[in-house]
Amino acid sequence: MTDTSVADTKAPPSAAAELNVSPPPAPYYEGFANPEAKEWASKSGFKSAEEVAAHARKFDAFKDADPANLALVPAADAKPEAHMAILERLGAPKEASAYALDKIEGVDADLATNAQTWFKEAGLLPWQARMIAEKQMAHAKAAGEKLANEDRVEAEREIASLKTEWSNDYDANREMARRAFRFAGVDKQTIDYLESGLGVSGVLKLGKAFGAFIKEGDFVDGKPNSAEPKGTLERMYPNDVAKDRAARG
Repeated sequence: MTDTSVADTKAPPSAAAELNVSPPPAPYYEGFANPEAKEWASKSGFKSAEEVAAHARKFDAFKDADPANLALVPAADAKPEAHMAILERLGAPKEASAYALDKIEGVDADLATNAQTWFKEAGLLPWQARMIAEKQMAHAKAAGEKLANEDRVEAEREIASLKTEWSNDYDANREMARRAFRFAGVDKQTIDYLESGLGVSGVLKLGKAFGAFIKEGDFVDGKPNSAEPKGTLERMYPNDVAKDRAARG
């Protein structure tokens, strides 16, 4: 007779129960109600909801942003057009003239036009372009002032050397040179400029030689002293002019 007791109707114990091993826990996304979220989580590679939260925390600052306004970084080997599209979304102008570098005080107009073209090709943002332009101008100004100072120091050294060479005749020779230049039609402003830069020693020596050659001593402020000024030929070739007059009687 078959025994139908309750003890005999129980299911046999599982292998896990026999080995006293707990079954593996269900995936963290198993209870997700949204099927798309569940599918994404199953393929994401995250092992727990804690890992997902830690990853999402990195993007917390963008949680309220419109995804359409988020700029993605192109791959390193992407074509320039891909990078340019991102830069334009960040504010790079479509027209070079939008940089308005020619509006910066003191900037060279031709350089500004060329620089705007270069900046447009590079995809610079307006504030970047302006910053570079202003720093370049400041650098050029500082370099110019440094060069001018170096020229001034060198000119002063030349003058000191010439004073030693001419000794007591320095003032007289310098005045002769200046008068000779005025006689040749060089204005005072230009003469002052020539005396303030490099090569001043050569300038004064040339002027002094020219003054001696044309007998500048006969001149005051570039004008002849005598009521009957001598002609250029007579000053330059006095012997030949005298012979010519003698021959004519």
